[in-house]
Amino acid sequence: MRELCTVLSAAKTHQYFAEHGIRWKFIMPRAAWWGGWWERMVGTTKRCLRKVLGCSQVDEEELHTILVVTEAALNSRSIIQDEDNENLTPAHFLTGGKLTTIPHGPEPIRTEN
Repeated sequence: MRELCTVLSAAKTHQYFAEHGIRWKFIMPRAAWWGGWWERMVGTTKRCLRKVLGCSQVDEEELHTILVVTEAALNSRSIIQDEDNENLTPAHFLTGGKLTTIPHGPEPIRTEN
């Protein structure tokens, strides 16, 4: 490991990486604090999918719908609560509001062909 660290921190290695456009992304497999937040999101998504799907099989369109609903639910979870007692969620950064809000306003008029 020491030899590897020496080679990776050498000026020649940095120059080679810069010339070839190489970006080094390294996640220690045993370091829980490196990459932990996206690993946690992957685990949360998998847990949601297991609860919704169970052992059933779905086609591509149904899976897409389930993933979109799961994404909306995960992005609507509270990060913090602001002064107005409204919860701040990741969806606020994406769309400016919650993704799982109940639609309001007049119902759209349907025309039959």
